[in-house]
Amino acid sequence: MTSKGSAVLFPALAATLQRKSVTVSVITGILFAVSTALIGLGGPLEDAADTRQVVAGIVAFAIGTLLGIAREWAQWWVDRGQELAAAQFRIAVKDALRPVAELIAGMPSLTPRDRKGRLKEVAKQVTGSMELLLTDVAGLRTVVYELRDNGNRLEQIGYSGRGEAPEAFQRRPQANMMKCSKLWSSTGRIRIGNQRGRRIYEIDHGYLTFIAVPIAIDHDGFGMLTLDAPEPNSFTDTDLKLCEFVAELLAIAFACAKST
Repeated sequence: MTSKGSAVLFPALAATLQRKSVTVSVITGILFAVSTALIGLGGPLEDAADTRQVVAGIVAFAIGTLLGIAREWAQWWVDRGQELAAAQFRIAVKDALRPVAELIAGMPSLTPRDRKGRLKEVAKQVTGSMELLLTDVAGLRTVVYELRDNGNRLEQIGYSGRGEAPEAFQRRPQANMMKCSKLWSSTGRIRIGNQRGRRIYEIDHGYLTFIAVPIAIDHDGFGMLTLDAPEPNSFTDTDLKLCEFVAELLAIAFACAKST
């Protein structure tokens, strides 16, 4: 078998064994029990021994041992794959977000007017970086919103992905709720997978899954970072954690842009 074939076969086999680990453990236990019983019953008894039972017991023991070894091998291979994937993801995050960090690092030396212009550059760079990091999400759209009009409106300052530029979110005057900055800071970290879809709710936002994370420092809200996709369950908890980290970077940029 070639190394390329092994690289495909071994992970698939290990993943299958890992998913069936409980079943493998049960079968292994049964085989060991059967082996003990066969060897015990087939052993010397009244000067006679049943060779077939002894051999069958030894075979059952050997199979059980091999299954146990296979289970441990599968666990090792899966752990190894997860470690490699985590290392590769860390490198990808570092490479993708380095331009963002460099743009933010240069903001303090700019004039207040130039810092506001740089903020839009940071937002656009963030949306592009998310596309690089989440290439497995079909139809991904990333939007950076800025909180304006005393917390009454969220207006996009950078987006990338499918569709046209999203419209601003306007707080309804009749709505009895806290200011948007506080509301989003407390409840914005949401991941929704709408399994039932547009048909039941008679809505069409163009997406069925989204992540919304507030861009805030302490209780000061600056905006919101959102990701959405047209299919349900497109995001993972890792994606959510990534968005929270990026939102923290954006909060630094917003705070710098608003400082005098």
